[in-house]
Amino acid sequence: MCVGRELWVSNIKHLLTNTFKALYEHKWTLLCPAEGMVWFTSDDPAMCLNFHSPADYNFGGGWGRKGSEMILPLSPQYLLYTQVGKARTAPGTILSKEKTMGFQKLIAEHAHRKIFAAGPLPEIPQLRPRKVDPDAFAHEKNQWKSWHAQQSEAEQKLRE
Repeated sequence: MCVGRELWVSNIKHLLTNTFKALYEHKWTLLCPAEGMVWFTSDDPAMCLNFHSPADYNFGGGWGRKGSEMILPLSPQYLLYTQVGKARTAPGTILSKEKTMGFQKLIAEHAHRKIFAAGPLPEIPQLRPRKVDPDAFAHEKNQWKSWHAQQSEAEQKLRE
């Protein structure tokens, strides 16, 4: 029986040997940001999006769900993109400033906590204000110190 971290590794193996086949069923393309703009990324960069309007969207899209959009920023110049069931957008398409800003908003909103960019970008603080919380930092640091021991103990209990 797989438990804990062993289960996670087993699931990753399954994902990499089976689920990846769904990637071939979609028409992927590379999108470029508007002139003078760049893509940034986050600590949760892969998005499956159901987008109906700027006020009506969610991150619950997925493989085989017609209309779902899958987005992954690859570099400051390229964003990997597909929309399930739609024709492929020409690779290297340069988006309008409005569309670029829309994707940037989604990337920032989808981040757990961190945004990464090749350099300072003035739009990021407006999209996702920086949060400094010494108490939360200290709490997380303590959690990570005891993580291995807690996980090992929990796995051992499951095996008994």
